[in-house]
Amino acid sequence: MENLVGWVKGSFFKQRRFVDDDDLRQQLAEWCTEVNTQRPCRATKVIPAVRLEEERPRLRPLKVAPAELALRVPIVVGPTGEVIDDTHPYSMPPEAIGIAGTLYLYRDRVRIVAGRFTVVHERKFQRGEGSILPEHRAQHVAAVSGKRAKRYLQREHLLKLGPEALAYLTELTHRRPQVWLRDIDHLHTLLAAYGDEAMRAALARGRQEHAIGAEYIAHFLAEAVTRPAAIGGESAGRPDARSSVPEALVPSSLGSDRLPFEPPVAPADLAPRATRVQAAAGARRAGAKRKAGTRASRALPFDTDGGQS
Repeated sequence: MENLVGWVKGSFFKQRRFVDDDDLRQQLAEWCTEVNTQRPCRATKVIPAVRLEEERPRLRPLKVAPAELALRVPIVVGPTGEVIDDTHPYSMPPEAIGIAGTLYLYRDRVRIVAGRFTVVHERKFQRGEGSILPEHRAQHVAAVSGKRAKRYLQREHLLKLGPEALAYLTELTHRRPQVWLRDIDHLHTLLAAYGDEAMRAALARGRQEHAIGAEYIAHFLAEAVTRPAAIGGESAGRPDARSSVPEALVPSSLGSDRLPFEPPVAPADLAPRATRVQAAAGARRAGAKRKAGTRASRALPFDTDGGQS
């Protein structure tokens, strides 16, 4: 069949009328059965089903399985460490910037080979949707020099989450003009730890509940991971003050310049004066008793003879 589409149009669509979609599908099924199993082909004078059975013993398996069949597209890793295919950006390691390679486009995944670097991504279909691996985010931040450049790249990674991230970061810069950079640092660390979908949901919840700050997002993420979902319309509510996520789970990528996540401790001098006086007097009495009841000894704890030798 050199002109399969034209043959279907002339033999089926132009010869029939259809009431609706269901009628079209029913007539199409009947027509396929007729031309494949009942009517001889005009070219071979043989029914296609009969010819298929005659040729089946000579058929051989395909050399390439359908799942392994890929289109090959020449690419070059861009200056941002991404490969763009049909509006879909796919991340690459920063060391691969500027290297030419090949993009293998499979049915459900994308494999990019550039020099010694090979990266596999889930294939994206929605226009403009991209895929950035968490390890690539950390590598790109570590590759840039200067604290300002690092935070700029962190902010760009957060903004790529979509409108929720843009609205939340805009509100963050207005609510916390003095410390929003430190919030960006911690939000980027949370993004690497929890992933895009969880981070996007936490930012949307924080925007809805007017909980602006990295500590609230950390609380929402920890709650979504460690606690079951709300039942019967219940709401988890807003955190009281600080996140319950252990600090070891969310290390900062910029050193000690970050938001404190420990609960505040009241200074000792804010205690009542009478309490402090009583505590000090008790400490002096206890020290005096220990001094009177303890006799100084020069014997070391490991001397078996009491220090006499």
